[in-house]
Amino acid sequence: MANLRRLAAVLCSAGVLISGVAATSAAEELVVVSTGGSFGAALKKIFFDPFTAETGIEIIHVPATVQQQNGKLRAMLKADNVEYDVLTTTDDAVIGDAEVYQELDCAKVPNAAQYGVPGTCSGRSLLRTAGASMLVYKTDAFPAGGPRTWSDFWNIERFPGARCLIGGTTENHIPLLAALSADGVPPEELFPIDMDRAVRKLEELKPHVAAYWSSYSQSQQLLRDGECVASIMTNGRAMSLRNEGFPLTLVWQGAFSNSAGWGIAAKAPNREAAYKFLDYWMKRPEAHLAFYRKFFYGTANRDVLKLLSAEEQADYYAHPENFVGQIALDTKWIGENLDTIRRRYADFLSR
Repeated sequence: MANLRRLAAVLCSAGVLISGVAATSAAEELVVVSTGGSFGAALKKIFFDPFTAETGIEIIHVPATVQQQNGKLRAMLKADNVEYDVLTTTDDAVIGDAEVYQELDCAKVPNAAQYGVPGTCSGRSLLRTAGASMLVYKTDAFPAGGPRTWSDFWNIERFPGARCLIGGTTENHIPLLAALSADGVPPEELFPIDMDRAVRKLEELKPHVAAYWSSYSQSQQLLRDGECVASIMTNGRAMSLRNEGFPLTLVWQGAFSNSAGWGIAAKAPNREAAYKFLDYWMKRPEAHLAFYRKFFYGTANRDVLKLLSAEEQADYYAHPENFVGQIALDTKWIGENLDTIRRRYADFLSR
């Protein structure tokens, strides 16, 4: 891809025409990395295609989790052959994987100040989406009521049925924190994470885990296919599945607050085009509303709140009844210990 860009730039600078049309310059192409599936399809329809129509810059979408994305980018940096431009960020990754992200010049994203919530642009990240990772269960599997706490999630006798957990490709800290919560650790004592205790608790549940999902779309498909009756998943994917008519109950109490953002790759070949995309992302509240109604993640555009109905606001991650029971993450600690978290969780999965 990088070689094609360089060739196009050379041909264009030389005035060479391909099939009667000037060769595309590097500035007319942008590689954006985010999760794929229906999430990626919605990004394309609601944001990517309109951005291309307005600017002429074609977006090439690469589906990947943050861990996959950053691992590949580290290899690109080592080879001095970076092909990514816009990355997905998480608060912990911009600390633990700081070398793959470049500092953002927020002055080049003026729409963040005009349309964004406070703190939208900072450091290496532009806030994209916000929500929570939570316990969910198939409503029809528990006619008398399903698990409401992480202790319940671990209680197979009282709430029988297979479980699904996060695999080793993203958010490895979430199952560790869920395990500690199930073992009686109060929210204010979850950090620093007691790895040994968390893994011991996870081992108790392991015989009842039917699958470990490796992508957000797979977390939905496992429930659709009946692989498990209860799972850990993000609120947006859970609400999207429920919106399809799937009988699913979401438990906000004890959910772990999380957010994701956009960043620019270190040594990104199309840095200025990346800034154009970040600035474009922030405007058009009606687009953010359409995106919310598709995936139910909050976004950084503050005007979208005015467009939500009273019923939609009741489902919003920041609604007082939903937000009060959520557990805030120590993203600084997670970021500083990211390698250890990944290694310990990978070791658990391999046994």
